[in-house]
Amino acid sequence: MAADSTDSLSPDRLRRLLGLTFDAEAQDAQAAAREAAARMLRVRLAGPLPAGAAAVDELQAVLRLRKDLLPEGGRSLGEALLDGKASLGSLRGIKDYGKKLGSQRGSEAQHAVAVAIYYAAIASSLLFHRRRITSYSYEALVEWFGMLADKQWMTPELAAHFAKARDLCRRKTKG
Repeated sequence: MAADSTDSLSPDRLRRLLGLTFDAEAQDAQAAAREAAARMLRVRLAGPLPAGAAAVDELQAVLRLRKDLLPEGGRSLGEALLDGKASLGSLRGIKDYGKKLGSQRGSEAQHAVAVAIYYAAIASSLLFHRRRITSYSYEALVEWFGMLADKQWMTPELAAHFAKARDLCRRKTKG
């Protein structure tokens, strides 16, 4: 009978080898989760503005005048978030959409994307309208924006957007 290949290993060595295997599996799972979040974020940002957002009902007149904000106009959620001409009302609607999306049962990636959309709308309102559409303090927003800007799965444009919003909030806390 052939000897098992682990017979010659000490218990400590075997534990370290198994630990490396478990660590590699955990790293693979984290990489897969990051990739899923990145893919889901790109899909959501490329999609149309959310038609069911609460604020959209209030803004029908504005949206009729601004056809570029309508989904039929070919405008994506990502474009609206990064466009300085997006109305404060549509940013509130996008924020509500992110909040609603985050409250639904789903994967970790879906929740991460919902958080990104929610905070991207808040960042846009601060950067483009100098208005805070949340009760979070500037200090809390510095933390959230910084964390989101550093996410490996974040699109480069949105990461830069979060970094600018973080810097603006830092200035607000000092002055």
